[in-house]
Amino acid sequence: MAASTAERLGFGTEEGAAHRFEALAGERWGEFREINLRRDREAGDRFWLEVMTDWARGEGLPDGHAERLVEAANERIFGQGSEVFRVFDDVVPCLRALGAAGIPMAVVSNWDMSLHRTLSSFGLDSFFCGVFASMETGYAKPQAEIFRLALECLGTEAHETLHVGDHPVDDLRGAKSAGMQALIVDRGAPSSATYISSLEELPARIGL
Repeated sequence: MAASTAERLGFGTEEGAAHRFEALAGERWGEFREINLRRDREAGDRFWLEVMTDWARGEGLPDGHAERLVEAANERIFGQGSEVFRVFDDVVPCLRALGAAGIPMAVVSNWDMSLHRTLSSFGLDSFFCGVFASMETGYAKPQAEIFRLALECLGTEAHETLHVGDHPVDDLRGAKSAGMQALIVDRGAPSSATYISSLEELPARIGL
């Protein structure tokens, strides 16, 4: 994303620039994990600006342009016309139906602190009582601990709580290890006892 964003802004980069950016970030990934565990979003923003600054300098790009690059990259990632994320058509109607029925909801994801910004950028954050990203909690699916954090937020018992995800190990096995019910969304597969092909099916599955 850094290299292609630089190109869009008219800053030429040499072959392998994207790989060099990933390498720079990888060298400091331990620092980023610590920032996530502290839930320090300002430090997270500084982290990416510093990585971008070092990368831009190494690529011979004009001094002082790292902030422009970060802003442009963030717009491509989190902006209204995001080139990275999209919301499936069945998501918002499903969340609205569950919310209208008074069902508490939380997000459990193997992600970093940018999960909050991603949900907010699509107007989805207001549906949830809590958002639990693996890099912030120190636990990752399929570990039961991250699901238990969500249960505390929801105020529900594990056996009466349904987790819906898209991975048979991280989501199905992980939720069940915490004593929860689980469903997998697979938009390319037929519905079954464990699978649904669309979130449009979910309200009916839970008796709404």
